[in-house]
Amino acid sequence: MLCAIMLLAFAACTPNTETSQGGTESSSSGETNVSNGGDVTEEGYVKDGELKVRHFKCGKADAILIRTKTHTFLIDTGEADDSQDILDYLAEKGIKKLDYILLSSYDKDCYGGAAAIIRSVEVDNVIMPAYEKDTVEYAELMDEIKKTDIVLKRLSAKMTIELDDATLELEGSRYERYIQRQDENASIIVSLTHGDVKMLFASSIQSERMYEMLNSGELGKYDYLKVPNFGLVNNNTAAFIAAVSPKIASISCSDKNPPDQQTLDALQTAGTTVYLTKNGNVKLTSDGKAIEVKQ
Repeated sequence: MLCAIMLLAFAACTPNTETSQGGTESSSSGETNVSNGGDVTEEGYVKDGELKVRHFKCGKADAILIRTKTHTFLIDTGEADDSQDILDYLAEKGIKKLDYILLSSYDKDCYGGAAAIIRSVEVDNVIMPAYEKDTVEYAELMDEIKKTDIVLKRLSAKMTIELDDATLELEGSRYERYIQRQDENASIIVSLTHGDVKMLFASSIQSERMYEMLNSGELGKYDYLKVPNFGLVNNNTAAFIAAVSPKIASISCSDKNPPDQQTLDALQTAGTTVYLTKNGNVKLTSDGKAIEVKQ
C-alpha cells in the first residue's frame, strides 16, 4: 500500500566530545549537528535513495531500526528478552555494525536489550537522555559501554544527524524539571525527513511534553507517527494526533497491553491507517516520495 507524503530539510556539522572512562562521552545542552561516514550495511539490502524502517514486534516495548544505503540507526532495544530477535534480524541483513543506538527513555521496555546488543555487534555511538538511572539494568549497560570505544552522548537539547539522504532531528527535554523528575517527558524524540517524507518517532512522551510541543508552534504534520507511550491516552493525546495528522501510524502493544480505545479513536478521526505490533513487525519503505507499508 502506497501513501503520498511531504517533508523539510536540515543541515549538519561535527560535534565536540570529551574522553571519559571506557570510550568517549559528551553532553549536549545546546544544538549539535553530526555528519557521518561509514559503511555499516551490505550493499543490496537498501537501494540508493531508499529508507527502510522496521518497528519490531516486542509487545509493550519499543525497538525500531532505520536503515539507509550505508547507515543504520536503532531507536530503543526493547526489553532484555527482545534482544535476540533484534540480533537475529541484524544477522539476516548482514548488518555487522550500528552507527547509532538511541535509547530514548530509561524505561526497561526501551533500553532493556541494549547491553546484549552492544556485546554482540559493533556500535559507534549511543545517545541517551541527559541524566543517569539507579537500576541494575542501567549499571549493566554502562559497564558494557565502558568496555568499548563507543561515543556516548547524553542529549538534553537538539542534535541533527545525516544518514545518506535522510535527516534526523533529535530533541531531548527542553526543561530541567523533566530531567530532575526523571520522567517520560525527558524522552528523546526523533523527526526524520527523507525527500518529501516526514516521520515522527515520539518515544514515551506524556501529556505535559505534548502540551508544550502543541504550544511551541513547531509541531507540524507528518506522514508517519510512532505513537507515543504505547498508545496510552492522556489529556493531550487527541490534540497531539490531530496536530501531527499522520497518514500512517504504528503502536507498540500486545494482546495483554493494548492501546487505549480513545487513542485509536483519535487516529481514526485523523484518517490514519494504524498498524499494531501485536499483529507482527511493521515494515516501512520510503523512496522519498511515498511510504510503502507491509505487516
